[in-house]
Amino acid sequence: MNSIVKILSWRDWGIVRYNSIFQNLSALYFIAYVGLHWNLTFIVNSLLFIFFSILMTGYGYLINDFADIDLDKHHQKPNSFANTKKSLAIWILLGVLICGAIFSLPFIKNIWFVIIWGIWIFVATTYSLPPLRFKEKGTLGLITTVLGQQVLPVALLFAAFTTPWSWGVFILILFTFSRGVSSDLGHQIRDWINDSQTDTCTFAVKIGYKNANSIYMTCLEFERIILGLVLMVFWYYFPKVGLSRLGLQISWILPLVLVYITLIIKTLGSSWRAWRRGNLEQNDPYDEVRQHGRFDSLHIIHHTFPTVVMPFYLASTITLIYLPNFIFILIIILVFNLYRFDLWKRFISYWFNK
Repeated sequence: MNSIVKILSWRDWGIVRYNSIFQNLSALYFIAYVGLHWNLTFIVNSLLFIFFSILMTGYGYLINDFADIDLDKHHQKPNSFANTKKSLAIWILLGVLICGAIFSLPFIKNIWFVIIWGIWIFVATTYSLPPLRFKEKGTLGLITTVLGQQVLPVALLFAAFTTPWSWGVFILILFTFSRGVSSDLGHQIRDWINDSQTDTCTFAVKIGYKNANSIYMTCLEFERIILGLVLMVFWYYFPKVGLSRLGLQISWILPLVLVYITLIIKTLGSSWRAWRRGNLEQNDPYDEVRQHGRFDSLHIIHHTFPTVVMPFYLASTITLIYLPNFIFILIIILVFNLYRFDLWKRFISYWFNK
């Protein structure tokens, strides 16, 4: 049991940090407002879906490690199955799938949930395993990894709660797609030397380092703009406060919009300028070393604002409507370590010592 927990928790609980649902918790609160889910059933089902998503994300990363045991050893990269017998690794993979199926029971009555889940399992499996091994299929590999890691989990979330398909849902999914492309393409660029030396035909290797950086720059700029459209969705669907004396309707989302405007003014065009100067690598918001070392506006608009600030603010608003929703605030505090003094100290230190 301890070995299984160790496998699932490796890379500092990457199945949580890289989980599309935790990166896009705002979509869950959007569902609450659209469906008027102010009851304990929604809270319980949300928790069940989160556990389901963690297990399925774990399956995706574990099967990738299973397929790349020898390759990771050659690249001297960590692998969760490096010291595990293949027979045991297969049983672990099956166990994760079975546990995921158990947590999915409240949602399988929805046919769209079953269809999207089936596609997710297919994509996650064939991305790494031969004979298809989409990860080495250039453009197709990039598309499948973005679908598996970002788009399908969020689409499955909407299907699980039978959310009507609308322009708002489309924009939220488009945003997860744009984040997924940025994240994976940036990863491919950082692995370009190793992949090119071992003839691993990723999208970045196939089109060349220079072209990959050009597309990556465009994706980063596009992602920041789509984030603004997400706020427009929230502005449309979320409550407004009437100021009768002034004849105005003020949206609950106004504080988020003001923060976004400040960030977009500071960051719009920054990736393009860095690309022109030839130092996009040093201004890469998806580089893990940079993520842990800098809290500038570029980091905030790509990570802190959409992943932590927006969900925390929205979780607070739904708590005002239905007090038990406070559990979502606790989840955000625990998942993103907001209780740690050293985290706040680093953030404050960076901004006051600029």
